[in-house]
Amino acid sequence: DYSFLESLTRRADRTEGEEKARLIQRRDLILEITRQVDEAAKARLQETTALLKKIAEARDIDQALRENAHLIDDAFVAVLNENIAAAQKAGRMDVAARLNQVGEGINRLMEEAAPPEIKLINQLLELPSEADAEAALKAQPEQITQDLVNTLQYLGDNMRQNGRPELAERLDHLYGVALGEMMAANWKK
Repeated sequence: DYSFLESLTRRADRTEGEEKARLIQRRDLILEITRQVDEAAKARLQETTALLKKIAEARDIDQALRENAHLIDDAFVAVLNENIAAAQKAGRMDVAARLNQVGEGINRLMEEAAPPEIKLINQLLELPSEADAEAALKAQPEQITQDLVNTLQYLGDNMRQNGRPELAERLDHLYGVALGEMMAANWKK
């Protein structure tokens, strides 16, 4: 950062000879690497912005997303969210709505690509009550696997750590049900 480079420059100014040359050379190298990283980040941002524009302007957003799925990453989603906020702030609700369609398309794409355990968990969480989710889970004994149990436990822990205790409790409940059903099925074998 700037204070580090400033400190390095002051240190170089206080020295003489080979040490001074070595410190200046290191500072210059750091500045060059920083410049290259900044240029790469700027280029990546421009590429991401161009991709977002291309997808948002596409006749079929879902098709455009599928064709470019390998380029959709956290940086793309961050640029999308920034553009949605900017459009809303500028009062461009038409642009914000179109960008929201891109976001919804990304969610659909992620759901399509999700493993079966995640799909099932999402379905269960969409149900209005824990009792409904529990009944739906018990109605699908072939879906209750060790992978499902592990995923429920992982997601519950993750939600708790991310400040979502109500969702963590619901996942914990489903974890308990799934574990109980799996143990009962194994007991019968």
